[in-house]
Amino acid sequence: MRDQSFKNWKSYSLLVLFLWLTVNFFPGSYNVDTWNQFYEMISWKYSDWHSPFTALLWRPLYVYSDRFFSLYIFQMAWYFLFFHLLTNLLSKRWLVFLSFGISIFLVFIPQYLMKDVLMTLSWCSALILLLGYEIEKKNVYRIFAFVFIAYGLLLRPNALPAAWPLIFVWLDTFVNIQHKRKMKLAIGFVLGILIFGFYYLTLSLLHAQPAYFTYKYRLADVLGISMMSGENFMPECVTSFVKYDKKKVESMYTPATNDNIYFTADTLIPGPNAQRDACVKEAWIKAIKAHPWIYLKSRAIGYIYYLKIKNRLPEEVYWNVTVSVIRNNYIPIDDHHTPLTQKLLRLWKFTERFFFFDAWFWLLLNCILAVLFYRKYIARRKYLMKVNLALQLSCIIYQLAQFPVYQIDLDFRFSYLNEVSFFVGLLFYLNEIKKSDVQTEAEKLPSSGLF
Repeated sequence: MRDQSFKNWKSYSLLVLFLWLTVNFFPGSYNVDTWNQFYEMISWKYSDWHSPFTALLWRPLYVYSDRFFSLYIFQMAWYFLFFHLLTNLLSKRWLVFLSFGISIFLVFIPQYLMKDVLMTLSWCSALILLLGYEIEKKNVYRIFAFVFIAYGLLLRPNALPAAWPLIFVWLDTFVNIQHKRKMKLAIGFVLGILIFGFYYLTLSLLHAQPAYFTYKYRLADVLGISMMSGENFMPECVTSFVKYDKKKVESMYTPATNDNIYFTADTLIPGPNAQRDACVKEAWIKAIKAHPWIYLKSRAIGYIYYLKIKNRLPEEVYWNVTVSVIRNNYIPIDDHHTPLTQKLLRLWKFTERFFFFDAWFWLLLNCILAVLFYRKYIARRKYLMKVNLALQLSCIIYQLAQFPVYQIDLDFRFSYLNEVSFFVGLLFYLNEIKKSDVQTEAEKLPSSGLF
């Protein structure tokens, strides 16, 4: 009876937190990329710059509510539902209270409307559902776990290598595959490729227009190799542009990103099209063939900035916490800060001095937790350990896979998955620590299940 009363109290407390924080951060935070996806959703005209699967989720929410902030409400509800399901799997009450604090402290994540948030919620929710299936053996948990794994990958198809650990551990729910390693690897590999292919099929069905996003990244490599080698590889299709200023472009160059050149108000380079993309691709291949080590050096320097092992700007310039709205010409938004948001902003600002918003910090913690879960799994062979290990491995691979395609070192949102997954893993790891090292085969997760 006491356990049920505590469970009811916990659920009502999370509901209050959801309502309280949703009101305080209303209507959510929006940047230029958010609005681009919003207008794609409204007009049903897509490009391949962004994954369409954020807009495709937003579409029914907007159609049935006629409110632009419908996705914000959805994200906040999903976030607190996730913590509700998470706390149902924790047997120690002090960890439940700790999870409440974590849900408040990390609320800057779900209030931001970006695909990184949805990817984080998807893969972390998949972990919870897989553990729920281990307890209750309900196929609906297994089905939705796969849907969430797939949806996270569809949001960022470049995360394909990172999705495989989760797909493999999902296949362990099938007894006839579980112990057949070669079969499981083959099926998991094929499933990942099929999801990846489905992404491009969707772009085709939506008649998504090419945005030539490769033009931007290759141009950064060509410029970097040119400057570091002293040999000019910049193609004429770019340098012949009437506003191109070689000295200015080189003075603005940083291996951390070329956003400051590509998106400058005073356009210094021509916009992409099929011809220029092909032209830059040819120059890119030529530059890498001529100086492969310089290419790797340039990428390595940029990646060090991306991880924030080295900072190039004062900490206050980085987009660590985005609680703001980039204005648009159609929707007037009042995004004033409440006393609560102001206090939380001061708290988040304080944590900047402790590496809290450095990608390397969370990557390191994911690695540590992965080792701990691996040792626990080898000792006990519990599915809980294996699933958590898979999620930590996915986080590690996701960050390492950014080496050839890192976005921009200023933005912390690329580490949302690593951060939330670490806290989730930490809660489960602490929940498994016993007073005695003696464990029995009968030890399982709380028998009450997810709901």
